[in-house]
Amino acid sequence: MAGYMIRRVFMGLIVILIVTILVFLLIRLLPGDPLLMYLTQQQFRDTLYDPAQLAQLQERFGLDKPLPMQYIDWIAGMFRGDFGESISLQEPVSKLILDRLPVTIHLSIIGAVFATVFGIGIGIICALRRGTWLDNVLTFLANIGITIPSFWAAIILLYIFGLKLHWVPIGGYTSPFEDFWLNTRQIVLPVFCLSLFGLAANARLTRSCMLDVIAQDYIRTAWAKGLKERVIVVRHTIKNGLIPLIANMGFLVAGLFGGSVIIETLFNINGVGRLLTSALLGQDYMIVQASTLLFTALITFSNIVVDISYGWLDPRIRYD
Repeated sequence: MAGYMIRRVFMGLIVILIVTILVFLLIRLLPGDPLLMYLTQQQFRDTLYDPAQLAQLQERFGLDKPLPMQYIDWIAGMFRGDFGESISLQEPVSKLILDRLPVTIHLSIIGAVFATVFGIGIGIICALRRGTWLDNVLTFLANIGITIPSFWAAIILLYIFGLKLHWVPIGGYTSPFEDFWLNTRQIVLPVFCLSLFGLAANARLTRSCMLDVIAQDYIRTAWAKGLKERVIVVRHTIKNGLIPLIANMGFLVAGLFGGSVIIETLFNINGVGRLLTSALLGQDYMIVQASTLLFTALITFSNIVVDISYGWLDPRIRYD
């Protein structure tokens, strides 16, 4: 087990390194210059900049150096906790991310709980009532949930429940410590859209796993003994049928953090996802690099935890 953990951590670090190199290079291949965009904004509020001032800004943000040196400086600064300074916002990137990270984590945790609890519950109901109208309806809705794009669902739900019915605010975010009820009304649609794919995927996978376990001989033996359905489901079926779902948790985390980029932008929520979207549009190199590194590290870490815990939960799996 120890050897496997070391290998998985090493592979995770390699993945993070490759992602940082790709993001570092790809963001600089985009047409345009973020410094010129920044100067153009300043020209409307201040005097015109001359080429000497542009050169000073390039030196300030380290953009006057060759690309390999820029990458080395960024990596070296990362180990010191310095992710650079935002070109467009003129603030430390670490501060910008830390201010918005609790919002993204809040939405992601609630979305993960919602997708897991309701997805597993729906899957169990469908498996136990296989072939009934309830199974058909819930399976049909789960199929729609997997295929429908989250941004399209967000737009439709915003139009119906926000603009037409006025049941929920159409955007914004308020801390639950300031106004819990307002926060609940603001995040109900974002959380649903964020967790829609995970909920539907969990429901389908749970149904499939439960049906496979129900067909096993020991389950038929339990029925033959005259055990109650509740006892069979809780003690035998769920315990063994949900083990494969652990492997799906890594994909769920990736979907939540990846979906936050679109959902936070549509619902005007100041999280890391919206910060990344704004940085991409403004070609703010430092924010894009740091945000992508954060998401990659979180997803990689969650996959490592899932792989290790999978072996603990299922004794049939051996890593040696």
